[in-house]
Amino acid sequence: MPTQLTSGAITVEITSDAILTPRPQAVCGEIEEQLREALEHPLGLPRLNQCCVPGDRVLLVIDPQTPWLTEILTALLAELRTVAEPGLSLGILLPPDPAGNHWDCVRQQLPHELRDSASFVCHDPRDLAGNSYVASTEAGERIYLSNEIAEADLLITVGILCFDQLLGIRGTTSGIFPAMADKDTLERTGMLDARPATSNRLQERRALIDEIGWLVGAQFSLQIIPAPGGPGALIAGSPQDVMDAARPLLTEFWELQLEEQPEVILTSIPAGQFGWSMAARTLASLNELLDADSRIILIADLPVPDGPAARALRTTQDPAELARRLRKESVEDGIEIGQLIAVTQEQRVYLLSSLEAELVEDLGLLPLANQQELDRLLQTIPDYVVIPDACYARCRLA
Repeated sequence: MPTQLTSGAITVEITSDAILTPRPQAVCGEIEEQLREALEHPLGLPRLNQCCVPGDRVLLVIDPQTPWLTEILTALLAELRTVAEPGLSLGILLPPDPAGNHWDCVRQQLPHELRDSASFVCHDPRDLAGNSYVASTEAGERIYLSNEIAEADLLITVGILCFDQLLGIRGTTSGIFPAMADKDTLERTGMLDARPATSNRLQERRALIDEIGWLVGAQFSLQIIPAPGGPGALIAGSPQDVMDAARPLLTEFWELQLEEQPEVILTSIPAGQFGWSMAARTLASLNELLDADSRIILIADLPVPDGPAARALRTTQDPAELARRLRKESVEDGIEIGQLIAVTQEQRVYLLSSLEAELVEDLGLLPLANQQELDRLLQTIPDYVVIPDACYARCRLA
């Protein structure tokens, strides 16, 4: 029976036997039911409305790539609205918008009541006045974050928990650091380096994220683990308790084991405005499984990339030099374009999308226009591995 790979308006059918998928029982119920259970029984904390008092400044630190964001924020707002009058002062803090539109798309997803009552701030890592010193790590590293974080009485992180090629695991307080750090802090801590990191380096980065979250007093986290076909799990509570509960679920849902090193990987990612970030992370992760000059085939309904690094890539004659330059600069799409360049320098990467073929080629990729072109390519490949939604997965060789 054919398996469908879907990304937005693009759907293809694959008949390969070598299809790796997370366990189908990963989907654990309707989103509203899971949200109600998570907020009624947070891990390590009382209910959210008991974690604050009237008049508190409550800051929602949001990862804009969070699936089901509208439903999550609606439930969160309902819980906060049970605090006695005079109520709370609400703020929303988001990372820099790579499209430069101050997250208008996210604003449209907000519940009307939250859109009308909360302040809305987009972090700017280059704004000296908008960032300030908050703490020093045990190793003596001085950390500068958005002023909004220092001024909040209650910090609530809202985000997605998934494996991440740069952070090890994305989620909980990674929405605070590195997402809301200033440019100098990002450079000093190596968070602008898009090159593949060793397992030890990933553990060090995650430990630094957790330490900074603790130093700034991040109290409450509401996180979602996606699964094929629906929300895999929603977890609320203290950041450390949420992370401890998430780790075995991430392994169950998204840790996949390959019996042997593949020569070709076919994968898809969810569609949306974050497609290029997801695509770059996915390619970087899969690249670690492959020998040089292997092939990755990506199904992705992607927008035209219009960030400064993407524009530079489309015109450069020397992608490797551009990648070196991006490691020293803080531009909105610098990390993802750096990852893209690194992979395309080593592998042949095919992209089935709705983008113009010339644009795809300018980005260093090989364009596929439709199912027919994909089928013709696959007919030339004896063996390949299919990994749906590989942006969330961690694949290991046996």
